[in-house]
Amino acid sequence: MLKEAFNMKQYRTDSITDVPNATYMDGVPSYFVIKDEHNNRYGEYCLSSITIPCPINPDLWIYLIRELMENIK
Repeated sequence: MLKEAFNMKQYRTDSITDVPNATYMDGVPSYFVIKDEHNNRYGEYCLSSITIPCPINPDLWIYLIRELMENIK
C-alpha cells in the first residue's frame, strides 16, 4: 500500500486547499505533505479532515490519519 501511495508521479506539486467537486467537508483542518529528497512537495493537502471525495489516495489518507492520531496521544 505505501509503495503505491508514495509514488510521487501520481501527486500534484501545487497545494490542495480547495476541492470544487466536494460533496461534503467537515472537521478540523488538517495538513499533510510528502517531500522528496530534493525538498519538492507532492500531495500537499490542507483541507477539512473529512472531505468527500478525498483529493488524495484514500489508503494514504487513512494511514496518515492513523499516524496523526497515534502521535497526538
